[in-house]
Amino acid sequence: MKGVLKVFEFPPFLVLMLSLILNQFGFYPPGIVLKVAQTIKNANAFLVFFLVGYYLSFKSVFRKARLIAVAGVVKYLLGFIVSFFAVRMFTLSSFEKMNLFLSPLLPSAIMTLVYSIEKDYDSELASGLITFSTIVSSAIILLTDRFWG
Repeated sequence: MKGVLKVFEFPPFLVLMLSLILNQFGFYPPGIVLKVAQTIKNANAFLVFFLVGYYLSFKSVFRKARLIAVAGVVKYLLGFIVSFFAVRMFTLSSFEKMNLFLSPLLPSAIMTLVYSIEKDYDSELASGLITFSTIVSSAIILLTDRFWG
């Protein structure tokens, strides 16, 4: 329960909640605020991949390759099944179908690494999983974009 409550102290979650509230009231921030947010977003992507690279140990990944492979198969098999049925359940445009299809197949979130570091779990394994899913998901996105009808 403590971990669930801790999410309410997580700054990105608080900003998400604030932006949802502002959106519901029809408040749109001035352009300068959006430019600052865009700059922070760009810096964040850099820092995220820096952390993944920093905690990634190829020796550890190779030692844990079987575990990473099993986790990847489960993630992408379930993701593909969910995606396949989800796009058939709704009447959507091709673009909406492609987005709905890709959503469960995207890479593991960086929060996996942050959580593993905070809880003193295996951060090398988390980094390996993120790297693996980033590579596989990138290939899936490129193939989907190439062949989506």
